[in-house]
Amino acid sequence: MADEAPDSSFGDGVESRVRQRGWVQILGKPCRVEFRPATIAPYPQFRIANTTLIIRIISVELSVKKNVKWPITELYNVSKDKESTMPSLGSWSKAPLAYVVAELRLASILNIEPLAAALQEPLTPNFPRLHRAHEFGFLFDTQAGVARQQTSPRYHFLSADGSACVVLTPDVLGLHVSKYTDSSGFIAMFAGVLNALGAVRSGQFIERLGLRYWDIVLPENGMKVSDFFTFDVSTLVEPLPGSTMTRDVHEIAYSISQPIPHVAVSRFSLTASPLAPMPPNFSMIAEIEPSARLQESRELGTAEPTALVGYLDVDVSAPVQQALDIDGLVATAQMLHMSQSSMFKKYTSVRGQTFWKEGEK
Repeated sequence: MADEAPDSSFGDGVESRVRQRGWVQILGKPCRVEFRPATIAPYPQFRIANTTLIIRIISVELSVKKNVKWPITELYNVSKDKESTMPSLGSWSKAPLAYVVAELRLASILNIEPLAAALQEPLTPNFPRLHRAHEFGFLFDTQAGVARQQTSPRYHFLSADGSACVVLTPDVLGLHVSKYTDSSGFIAMFAGVLNALGAVRSGQFIERLGLRYWDIVLPENGMKVSDFFTFDVSTLVEPLPGSTMTRDVHEIAYSISQPIPHVAVSRFSLTASPLAPMPPNFSMIAEIEPSARLQESRELGTAEPTALVGYLDVDVSAPVQQALDIDGLVATAQMLHMSQSSMFKKYTSVRGQTFWKEGEK
């Protein structure tokens, strides 16, 4: 993501080389790994051409410095690309950020229609457009050996320009945006959604809170996609003479103990299609307007059909397990963002960050 983060400590760097005794350095911290053959595309996974190497993190502890004041100054950005239909996301000149999600996992609600109707009034000033939809899934009955189709309603409350959407399902209340200024503005928007929920259902039980930031890494300014990442991937891109990496998907999960217990999942790739550079298990809201970054990636794919791009997807979440507490959730969102931002900066190179921040020289 693109806005400046407070000082935090996730170790001294990233090193992905596997030691002979089964230990790796992840963000400067030692952790044990387990190797096993791939079966039916399990995750976490690491793919190179037709060979799959599963890397499962057994244990890793990272820490973030305590007593860090969150910056509240807002840094608004105006895109230098007048041809883009939307400004670049984040406060950096060429920010790679494409999509951001904040999501509450709710204790399941049997009938969400009354809640949707109640939420519409407090949400209308910022989200005046409503779209109804349905989720389709299957319930597998192992005893009978049959699968039954299930449907559940969902409601999308869209902003007037279509760049932000509040999503309500029987067990989720989320905020999706494709237009982003900085973390302060986004968390303030999320706080507005929490206030709307508090106004109509103050006793709602919250299971978890999560944030997800998706960045698209394009080959630009004379740099390859791999140049934007911290770690040396040259041995992966061309492990043998005459070989070229054609597909890769990486996922690493972390358990983080401070400043609050939470988990972080980092997903990245260097060989994604520019027409659909989405990470695994990622769904955009159909009605939401695509970000400038996603449009730029799609334009590259149209102009150069063989082009490849990368992505970095950082998904952080923390257990809540209590009734709605708006101030507590806002504070948790701020701490989760600090974790996400630190992870982003440890995964991406200084050279890449400098270009994203300052643009072409």
